[in-house]
Amino acid sequence: MRQFANAAAALSALILLPLLAACNLTVSTGPQVEEISGPPQVQILSPMPNSTYLEGVAVNIQVQVVNAGADLARVDFAVDDQVLDSQASPNSDGVSNFIASSSWTASGAGAHILSVIAARSDGSSSVPASVTVTVIGQGGVTGEQAPGGSQGDTNGSGEVPPEPAVAEQADPPTAEPEPTSDRPMARVQRGAYVRAGPDTRFAPPIGSIGAGDQVELLAVNIHKTWYKIKYYNGEGWVFGSLLEISGNIDDLPAIWGPPLPQPTAIPPTAAPEVVVGDVNLVAGSMRHSAAGGKIECGVGFRVEIDVANFGTSRSPGGSVRFQDYATKRDGGRLDGNEAVVFGTFPPIDPGQTVSASAEITITFHFNEQHIMKAFVNHDGNIPESNRTDNQGFFNYTLNKAGC
Repeated sequence: MRQFANAAAALSALILLPLLAACNLTVSTGPQVEEISGPPQVQILSPMPNSTYLEGVAVNIQVQVVNAGADLARVDFAVDDQVLDSQASPNSDGVSNFIASSSWTASGAGAHILSVIAARSDGSSSVPASVTVTVIGQGGVTGEQAPGGSQGDTNGSGEVPPEPAVAEQADPPTAEPEPTSDRPMARVQRGAYVRAGPDTRFAPPIGSIGAGDQVELLAVNIHKTWYKIKYYNGEGWVFGSLLEISGNIDDLPAIWGPPLPQPTAIPPTAAPEVVVGDVNLVAGSMRHSAAGGKIECGVGFRVEIDVANFGTSRSPGGSVRFQDYATKRDGGRLDGNEAVVFGTFPPIDPGQTVSASAEITITFHFNEQHIMKAFVNHDGNIPESNRTDNQGFFNYTLNKAGC
């Protein structure tokens, strides 16, 4: 009997051992947080560089933030270095790669710089990403406006007076003394381009300087909007609003700077393209009507794009091709699936903006990144003087919903 009791106790111990071991196991639940190191990176997806917009048209600014992470504190959208929209804690899911967007109503005829920067909570930030766009007034007139004002903009209003060509020829540049140690200095507030002359038309830039860098000031332009700086073993020009100046600048020489570069002449072709009138259709802001702002798989919605005529002749009515497909992380196409619909727009007078739209339903690759593209005058039925600005797009993540 005693032997039976000992055997029963041993058997009970064998059963309890794995149960006790199981109690000591650590169970990991929830998604693994992707470890992120280094500063975030920003790439502007829209608008395209050197795009042109009619004054009053909404400009859709979309960026891809890479190497983001959960500690991303904000994404700042700026126009001519003035913050337009600061989005706090934009990456609530803590993913490494996401899309952020904002909108700016085009205003002020001339060139404008749209820039975006992403910053972490520890103060580290991305290199500013920027594109230059041109705004055309309702009368079809453009100005040459640098960020916050141009070489010819004396009051910051965006109204640019004529170039002082006669005065420039009559008044030779002031002699510039050699740099000395007592010259005023400046600290660069944000990353800035260095140009060969005091105007954005000196392109491309000869280099750039980073935020926080110290530069020596050598001269200022006549309108006191650009400063000539010592740049490595040479010299260059930086827009004044990007600098925090220290020291006395009253004795800085005020000079015209080098003459504006002449546009590169385009040689005539043997058989020039025949254009009826002067029609220039431009793709503007894109948007969609999905409920709650989220596009869902299997749920129809309306996609729409603004179409402007920047030419001098009336445009006949035409069509827009809307195309949607899923994308890989590197921006490539996920596979051959796509959705295509067509919308139409009415005749457009010079300087007028209309819209084209169509109903569409996406039924493939939910929980993946998609790109919706629009091709204005896709069939080429309307002769245009410029067809390089006929495309628009936006990125989004397709939610599962009805699929």
